[in-house]
Amino acid sequence: MKRALPPLIALFVGAITLACTIGLCVHERDNEQGRLRAVFDANARQAAGRIEQRVANYEQMLRGVQGLLSADEGINRPTFEAYVDTVLSGPDAAGLQNVGFAPLVLPAALADHIVHQRLTGGSAYRVHPAGARDMYAPVVLVAPDSVANRLVIGFDSMSDATRRGAMLQARDSGNATLTALVQLRVDAGPELKAGCIIYLPVYRKGAAIETVADRRLATIGWVRASFRVGDLMSTLYGEQSPGLVVRVHDGADTSAATLMYRSDTASEAGEASDDAIRRSRFQAQEYVTLAGHTWTVRLNSLPEFERVRGRNASSVILVAGVLLSLLLGVITHQLVTARSRANAAAQAMTRELRESEERYRRIVETASEGIWLLDADHRVVFVNPRIAQWLGAT
Repeated sequence: MKRALPPLIALFVGAITLACTIGLCVHERDNEQGRLRAVFDANARQAAGRIEQRVANYEQMLRGVQGLLSADEGINRPTFEAYVDTVLSGPDAAGLQNVGFAPLVLPAALADHIVHQRLTGGSAYRVHPAGARDMYAPVVLVAPDSVANRLVIGFDSMSDATRRGAMLQARDSGNATLTALVQLRVDAGPELKAGCIIYLPVYRKGAAIETVADRRLATIGWVRASFRVGDLMSTLYGEQSPGLVVRVHDGADTSAATLMYRSDTASEAGEASDDAIRRSRFQAQEYVTLAGHTWTVRLNSLPEFERVRGRNASSVILVAGVLLSLLLGVITHQLVTARSRANAAAQAMTRELRESEERYRRIVETASEGIWLLDADHRVVFVNPRIAQWLGAT
């Protein structure tokens, strides 16, 4: 039992040190995860805040165009384009596709409207798509001037249910209204590109707009700002933060059908990327209200997020702690077994001394010579048997 005790003490000291190391490692890992969670949540809030601020900037610029048209209903195309070009030159307008104006045209005035636009804007002007409706809102002014943006001229926004709903909501509320996901006219083709339009009503100058009925009677049209969600997001981030995947959904539903934007590229957005997103350690979801409409912004972390921002201190603590535990165990074993080693050495020396004395005694007693020893006072202190025999003394 005594022999087993020293190793047990050394193992106990090593185990205690190792347990403390594991505790410190777990504590540091929890702190690290908390720090990474705080960084991740800050990124999520920042992403939602940037989107909200950019769309608010779009709305503010649109209000400037609203004021211009309210003051002068007969504004001409060059003046409109010059004003919008100036507005769009600032950084807050980054991502906007175009800004336009669509007057309210009742069915009885549609023919006169077409004649007037052909006289002032171009002989090719037409309202499309064809069809009878209770009201029309064809785009007559659009800027900046480009081949793609000219496709919008004459398009009747009332022909599309999504656009029409947003326009009527804006008219009745007097506030800017953002549409759900729509196909922009500049993106003609079978593939749907994530686009949205902000509508703001233009009321007749000096008209009363206190009630819904007043606003309906005073409406002369709508100013509109269209943008692609991808363009908006790219102007917010530029180089995407490493290890984060940002996805934007139209409304509160986060199914694939409502997905408008994802930050990972098409080559990465396959099964491998989706699987990494499903297994991501950090996830966040923010709801952003934009001009009466809701977007859902989802963030997921990838392993790269932790590699780039993690300090990995828990691994350092673990390695250092294991080495320290082994060292303390060895030192404890040496200290505990030092006394037993000293006793063993003393016993060995005593045994060797006794054996040496025994050999000396045998040599002296069996020697054929006579041996005697005298002390400092010349007294005999030792004689061997041989000299005693010679002298005849006991």
